Amino acid sequence: MTTSDGFRFDGKAAAILSIGLITILAGMAVSPALAGMKTAFPELDDSTIQLVLTVPALCVVPGCLICDALVSRFGSRTTLIMGLVLYLVGGVSAGVMPDFTLMILMRAVLGIGIGILTPLAQILISENYTGDVRDRLVGIPASASFLTGFLSAFIVGNIAAIDWRLTFLVYLVGVPELLLVLRYLPDRERPADRTPEGPWDLRNRGAWTLVLTMLFVNIAFYTFSTSIALFMKSEGIGDDATSGYVVSLFMLAGFISGLLSARMRSRIGRLTVPVALGLMAFGFGIMSVSHGIPELMVAGILIGWGDLMVYSDLFARIRLCTGGGNDERTWISVMTAAMFGGQAISATVVSATAWVLGIAGYRETFLMLAVALMIGLVSASVPCLLRRDDKFSIRG
Repeated sequence: MTTSDGFRFDGKAAAILSIGLITILAGMAVSPALAGMKTAFPELDDSTIQLVLTVPALCVVPGCLICDALVSRFGSRTTLIMGLVLYLVGGVSAGVMPDFTLMILMRAVLGIGIGILTPLAQILISENYTGDVRDRLVGIPASASFLTGFLSAFIVGNIAAIDWRLTFLVYLVGVPELLLVLRYLPDRERPADRTPEGPWDLRNRGAWTLVLTMLFVNIAFYTFSTSIALFMKSEGIGDDATSGYVVSLFMLAGFISGLLSARMRSRIGRLTVPVALGLMAFGFGIMSVSHGIPELMVAGILIGWGDLMVYSDLFARIRLCTGGGNDERTWISVMTAAMFGGQAISATVVSATAWVLGIAGYRETFLMLAVALMIGLVSASVPCLLRRDDKFSIRG
């Protein structure tokens, strides 16, 4: 199938774009099972149980940072296969580990695999597509990941009510992805060593601004997934299956937002990030006063929609403020590391900030995040309003 802008959806496109279908499962997929893990390991506190989500994210960061070196040495296809093997081994085996420590070890292996895979979703788009097609595809990996998250959260929420260990079977989704890569993804020549014409420009302040924005947004974003099941349990709102439904809507909103990302960027331009931060702030504000499932569902939709707006906009802009080639590939890897770094440190940063401010409980924490996002909204809006032209606007 070929679209009007020249994009052909074939086996190669399926292999590249479907990478996003599995990368969201670093932690999101098993978040509805946290309450069940708490019951299975009653001696562990909530912060320790949350290591099931945060350890993979922590290990994703070094995976992202070595991805560029692996691609330079082995090529994209071989690096992708390596990442998929680590993903399958770490993801599935965690569910059969006899104690919590070994489970966390396997989650670390999973994280490294996802760290290798996630930048490749964007790197392969840059290697295989150009122009309007590339701009339109930039949000697809994240959108695809949220589709998987939507389906898995709905399914896992129900499976977790039966046996939380079964939830780890969701990582078998990596098997069809591996088959697609082996069958359809061509083995490109290995990239040439860095040349003087295309080094990594470490002094690129615009790129660093985008990276830090990604880090900040994901510190807030992942607080939702790590807290929702435990918050609902502490407040007596629903059960494991119900928390799965809330996460499902959160994922569905992100999926739709990712599909529409290019069109939204073309309409909103530089205000894309401020608008997205406003949606997320409103979502956390609703959570801080919610007492029922409908309010939490609305909050999940707002947070999921806003996050995918930020994701697609920042990855589109990072390409425009880098020099292409090696420079672009490295900044994509750094951006992805910041994204998962925000997930890895979110619980620590949020808890430490709450302690400094004398905040206790989930509701006050959600309110604190809403205020922080509003401050981010104002900070991001000022330069947008002062500069009327939009050199980074992207056509959908």
